Amino acid sequence: HEAKAAGQAAREAEPLNQGLSPKVIQVYTDIGKWLNHYKSGKLPKAFKVIPSLTNWEEVLSLTNPLNWSPAAMYEAVNIFASNLNPRMAQRFYNLVLLPAIRENIAKYK
Repeated sequence: HEAKAAGQAAREAEPLNQGLSPKVIQVYTDIGKWLNHYKSGKLPKAFKVIPSLTNWEEVLSLTNPLNWSPAAMYEAVNIFASNLNPRMAQRFYNLVLLPAIRENIAKYK
């Protein structure tokens, strides 16, 4: 029983992105850094495919959405709203958009 509890605790302590390859982690981390400064223009194809991934939340978290520029957030909302089903789009709004809006309001209040 103790071994089972210890194993469960070890699994919970593992990083969220354990199933992703280092290359994927690097690409999406770099995209996140790029989105911090984004103003206009084309978005990377790797970013546009995120809504079609089964683990889109995990991949999206690698880009650190709270640090995106407002222009990047606007483009992301357009992409995710049009490519996710309503339930998953709602999840995107709650996990990404709402915290970003709250942070923006607190910053510029």
